Amino acid sequence: MANTFATSSIVIKLATMHLWNHLVAAKCVNRQIAKEFTGNYRTGGTVTIKKPIESRVNDGAEITTVDDVYQRTITMSATVRKNTNFQLTSQQLTYEMLTGEVSEEIIKPKMAALANEIDRYILSTAYKKCPNQVGTPGSTPSSTKVLRQARERLTYHGVPEEDCYAILDPAAVTEISENMKTLLHQGIVQAAVEGTPQKGKLAVTLAGFECYESANVPRHTTGSQAGVSGATKNGASSEGDTTLALTGLGSSNTIKEGDILTLGSVYAVNPQTGAAYPFLRQWVCRADATASSGAIAALQVIPGTSPYNIRATGPYQNVSALPANNAAVTVAGSASTIYPVSLAFHKNAIALATVPLHMPSTAGFKAQQDFEGISIRVVADFDIKTDVEIYRFDVLFGVEVLEPFAICRIIG
Repeated sequence: MANTFATSSIVIKLATMHLWNHLVAAKCVNRQIAKEFTGNYRTGGTVTIKKPIESRVNDGAEITTVDDVYQRTITMSATVRKNTNFQLTSQQLTYEMLTGEVSEEIIKPKMAALANEIDRYILSTAYKKCPNQVGTPGSTPSSTKVLRQARERLTYHGVPEEDCYAILDPAAVTEISENMKTLLHQGIVQAAVEGTPQKGKLAVTLAGFECYESANVPRHTTGSQAGVSGATKNGASSEGDTTLALTGLGSSNTIKEGDILTLGSVYAVNPQTGAAYPFLRQWVCRADATASSGAIAALQVIPGTSPYNIRATGPYQNVSALPANNAAVTVAGSASTIYPVSLAFHKNAIALATVPLHMPSTAGFKAQQDFEGISIRVVADFDIKTDVEIYRFDVLFGVEVLEPFAICRIIG
């Protein structure tokens, strides 16, 4: 008698279990945005998210300044499709494949690959929209100090201490754990870095972050202007600008999406009071740009790209002063060099939305499940020409940065 293969309801439960067990970044981000898409398919896969209104406080009884109500919004799309699949012949289904074997030998590695791809997409999307960075390009973090610096940077930007995570490059975890041996009992260090049943999680909290180790930490390749001197601001910025005009670059040098730059005498500020901090405002490039005759007319950056317009006054202030004409421009790192970029962030800084896919009416073997905000679908069908059953697992999702200043990159 032929084996009785697992039903669709069993397969989707196994897939969901293995997928959840292998996810790292997806567990650390906001997964509540999915409800904005689910049940409202007229969105076309895109929704508008309102950001909180910011405000300033007046001293005394008199109203000295009146804040404009500036409703900022973010557009989020859930249109990314990922799938993995396998096929079984009728002979395999007759003699060989049992539910337990399928779970461990097929579904588990398939879900591991899918989980890694989801995590990779989250991290590679997030780092390119984050202007905060600590660490030294080309130097692997070797102590918990860099995590403390990341915590410091987030605190300066008003990020609460709870629900904060750090996803670290494996090389950084190795160096940090080695350095910890001189400070703590070796058994404590070993327990901290060996991990727990929750994949990739370190057993101790470092600098207020729940820490994870992940090979999916993005690798950023800088443009050819990185580390090259001579670039300056071309003309003074105006309040509300969305881009930066630069000159003095190499004749055809590039600034890549994700590059970090600073401008002379432009400092970061307290988001509540506008008081200047003692470190320069960092900017992140939002789109690749190539200099023409040594100039870039409109470099897309954050701060800058709406709704984070460049502002030196009011409740949405993000710089101590507007960039001045001829202000020196420095792009971090060395030209055309690859650097690992670990991330420290608050849970609500990044959103992941997975959306239940349409269930085909003609398929007999089908199921869909949502667990902890992660939705996955399985569908199977028979290919009469080749005598095989084809099984596919699909996810439909989107990733968006809700608050770029609540993320800090840790360069290595």
